[in-house]
This record gives sequence, C-alpha cells and structure tokens, in this order.
Amino acid sequence: MMNKLNNKGMTLIELLLAFMITSAIVVSMLNFIMNFQTESITLEKKNEISSYKNVITKLIQTDLIKGEVKNVISSFNVSGNTTTYIFTFNFNKSLSTVKNITSKTLTVSASSDNIKNNYIIYPDVNNKGELQNVRYDIPNITCTGSSCNNNQFTRFSSINTNINDVYNTLDNTGTNSGTVYFDLDIGIASLDNIGDNHIHITAPLNYKYCVVTSENYY
Repeated sequence: MMNKLNNKGMTLIELLLAFMITSAIVVSMLNFIMNFQTESITLEKKNEISSYKNVITKLIQTDLIKGEVKNVISSFNVSGNTTTYIFTFNFNKSLSTVKNITSKTLTVSASSDNIKNNYIIYPDVNNKGELQNVRYDIPNITCTGSSCNNNQFTRFSSINTNINDVYNTLDNTGTNSGTVYFDLDIGIASLDNIGDNHIHITAPLNYKYCVVTSENYY
C-alpha cells in the first residue's frame, strides 16, 4: 500500500532556511557585481591617466630629441594654492619646415584645491608652420572611496627638474663623452589605489654652448 503524500506544505523552519539560503546567494552575487564594477572603474581611471601621461610625454620628448635641445630655462610663480612652472626649451634645429621655430615653452599649473587649475600648456606647430598653444587638462577623476576627503582629486603632486651628468656615457672609443642630461618629472597624485603616475622627460644636453638653469620643485 503506497504512503500518502504530505500535503501540509513547508514548515516555518523550512521557509526560514530557504529564505536564509536565498539571501546568502543574493548577497554574494551583489558583492561580486559591486567588486567587478569597482575593478572596472579603477581600470578605467588607470587607463585614462596612463593615456594622458603618454600623450604629454611623447609630445615633449619628441621635440627635445628632434630639435636637439641646447638649453632649458625654468622659472615659477605662486598664487594662493596654485603654482605655475614655466620651462623654455631652446633648440639647435627648427621644429618646423615652414618657419624657423627654435623655442617652445611648457607651462605646468599645479593646484592643491582646484582641479581646474591642474593643467599643462604646450604649443604645437599648425599647418601654417606657426606655434599654437594647446591646453591639456588633467583627467577629471575624483576620489569615491569611503576614506576620501572632499578635496581629493587628480592633481599634479610634484614637479622636479634636475641636470644630471652621472650617466657616465661613453663614446665609441670608450671615452667618457661628458654628456649632460636634463630630467623633468611631473608627479600625478594617485586616488582610489590607481597607482603612482609620473610624466618623465629626459634629454641629452651635450652642446658646448649649453646654458642651463634648473630648480627642484616640491
């Protein structure tokens, strides 16, 4: 004789157990989705800053090598919480085939309280062979973590220059060539663990008539 089926349905304990299991699965899925979104946002921030850094580095580095930079003159001025650094590069060769362009000025504005005052201005040569200033605003990335302060955003955190002759470069005869290098390092403050980023420019200054002034900025 077959046993009768239990038509009483689920007991209260069984319902609670099912609810707890379902809740645990939902919470796990939500945590996974949130972690995935956080990782995606962090990766996007890294790529944005990396792209900005690479564009600026390539622009300046190409000019210093192509034009054979002969000297660099630097200065800076402070206004409130904003410091403006000015670097004038003078070249041996013209950067234009149309007009004689043997000088370019790099301007770096760094501010600790306003993201809009963090930018770089560096001229480009237009199709007429003339210099035209181009402004490169720092990527607008604000801190969104639980430990963030209200004023945390991407900014230029340090500007350092150095005239370095310790490379001890040798020419093809094995003799010290006496090459001097100009180094410029622009630090970008990191947010939400997006890493340490620097715009690093270096170029040889190996000309007898080279006159260089330099400062270390912090």
